[in-house]
Amino acid sequence: LLSADSSAKLSASVIVNISTMPLALLEAVFVNLRPSTTYDVQLEVTNTIGRSLAPSLVANTTDGTPVNITPPAVLSLSMSAIRLSWKAPGQPNGQITSYTLYRNGSRVHTATRPGHFNDTSLHVFATYAYTLMVCTRYACANSSAGTGRTAQGLASGISPPSVLFSGKKTANIAWTPPTTPNGIVTTYSIWRQLAANCCPVTGSSANCTLSQSCLGSEAVVYTGNASILQAEITDLVLLAYTQYAFRVIVTTGAGDASGRYSLAVAPQDAPSGLRQPRITATGAAFITLSWTEPDLPNGIIASYHFLRNSSSPTTLSSSARVYNDTANLQP
Repeated sequence: LLSADSSAKLSASVIVNISTMPLALLEAVFVNLRPSTTYDVQLEVTNTIGRSLAPSLVANTTDGTPVNITPPAVLSLSMSAIRLSWKAPGQPNGQITSYTLYRNGSRVHTATRPGHFNDTSLHVFATYAYTLMVCTRYACANSSAGTGRTAQGLASGISPPSVLFSGKKTANIAWTPPTTPNGIVTTYSIWRQLAANCCPVTGSSANCTLSQSCLGSEAVVYTGNASILQAEITDLVLLAYTQYAFRVIVTTGAGDASGRYSLAVAPQDAPSGLRQPRITATGAAFITLSWTEPDLPNGIIASYHFLRNSSSPTTLSSSARVYNDTANLQP
């Protein structure tokens, strides 16, 4: 007869018939027993008169391999940390000697009891697979994988946009995705600032230093979803022949990140703010005209033109500010 002790929470008995076996080979082998369990073994002999029960013996099975191991629970803590929690196997099959956590196949932590562990110094918005190896004194077994991902971060590697004016108030703007999104990009925005005080048109953009102290107020001229990488914008407040700074704002689940500025000059337009020339009669057939540059040149002044009555225009250079008219004047 074989029965497990009460601590193993088993109630079992086995009867082995040995009446036909030679006396020198009397033995019994019990199979399908539970590892790390104490059993009470008794020999019962039966003949035609009756039966007799020998004193019991105590037998212990060795430790086995743990089974019913639950994968570790994975919880994202931040952009670079994940918390792992684990519990004892459903069937230890012996004394547990260690719990070992593996990240993508590499060991990251070992403990002697159930608990939790914070895995740090991870990559932003990266997915990791964790397994738990549980060992007894006899053998080890692994759980299936539990996966988790670190939190999103701000995008980085944002290039300046390409800006090409197609009209006096219209520009085609194109941009590329960030080299390191660090999350799921949801929107792109284009911000525009006046840069005339930082980078005059007559200066070199390559040597221009941009700072918030010299940049003008900022305006959002475009916002769109992550699938669009170019847009044609109409900006009615653009000043002709003026330097502007454009930048891309990339939005992920962690917030907004800004790229570097791209400089572009708005197209030239007709001058405005022209003032009447001063006319001075310096003789009976001699008139002197003088003038100032327009309040808003809106580009590079190429020349000045004067018309007297219905005569043909007189063309003067862009640097001229005085003209003496002596052609067929009457006193």
